[in-house]
Amino acid sequence: MKKTLNLLMFACLILPLAFSSCSKDSVIPPTATTMALVSGTNQSTVVETTLTDPIEVIVKDQNGNAYPEASVAFEVAEGSISSA
Repeated sequence: MKKTLNLLMFACLILPLAFSSCSKDSVIPPTATTMALVSGTNQSTVVETTLTDPIEVIVKDQNGNAYPEASVAFEVAEGSISSA
């Protein structure tokens, strides 16, 4: 009976402490921190037509790992017009 009581006390007092250090709060979730151009630069096309090649970037998290959940939107910030 005494061994059973000691084991029960161990399970009730020590095990919760061991598992509390493994809580989800201590894990830092990945965050998108950098974006780098992969392909699609130096292209030109006629207004309102699609570029020949897609513009591709890679987004990485704080550990340098690819961050596939990232949503990236492109917007024309400046450009040029030339006559054909």
